[in-house]
Amino acid sequence: TRLNCRRQRQMCIRDSSTAVTLSFSERSQDHPGLARPFALAITLAWTVMFGRVVVEVAVLNQELLSALWLPLGVAMLAGLVFCVAYYFVQPSSESSDVKIANPFELGPAIKFGILYAVILVASKAAQYYFQDAGLYAAASVAGLADVDAITLSMAELAGAEGGVAVTTAARAVILAVLSNTIVKGGIALTVGARNLRLALLPPFAAMLIAAGVAAFLLL
Repeated sequence: TRLNCRRQRQMCIRDSSTAVTLSFSERSQDHPGLARPFALAITLAWTVMFGRVVVEVAVLNQELLSALWLPLGVAMLAGLVFCVAYYFVQPSSESSDVKIANPFELGPAIKFGILYAVILVASKAAQYYFQDAGLYAAASVAGLADVDAITLSMAELAGAEGGVAVTTAARAVILAVLSNTIVKGGIALTVGARNLRLALLPPFAAMLIAAGVAAFLLL
């Protein structure tokens, strides 16, 4: 059934901004009057993703942080502007239940550890065999599914002996973040109701352009 399909897809990508995007995009089809609250939730999830990357890099590699904080911060600021705007929009009287799942499970943690190890090796191999272009391609593909693993990999490799240049690592993280945002935007614009698509298009474009332009000018 349609409900079972939704649950299966959400189980595969839950506890992430992608899961939030898919869940509320699907709900918007049944609750078009909640387009604004759904847009707020999705935009907030996208914004938090940028902030999460900044925090991860800040903990592991201060040199990489110095190259990344402004492009990611600009994108996060663009998202926050729309979050504030949508928050103060008069909400609909319609309501909908939101199911909360326990995020602390061993399975996802093991899968993430495996993914992190694979991306770390693949990134190093791509950089070794194909130079920076190979690393950028690997980062873009990795970002389609997960931003955290490639971020941690680049923080590990950036500036290390036998690793990659800090600027190269910063570009790889930006490409991963942008590809991940494009995937989530594609989900919302494809799955979501018309009202949701109209509400999400401005923050989606603003965050992509802000991060892309800032990275192009600074890196």
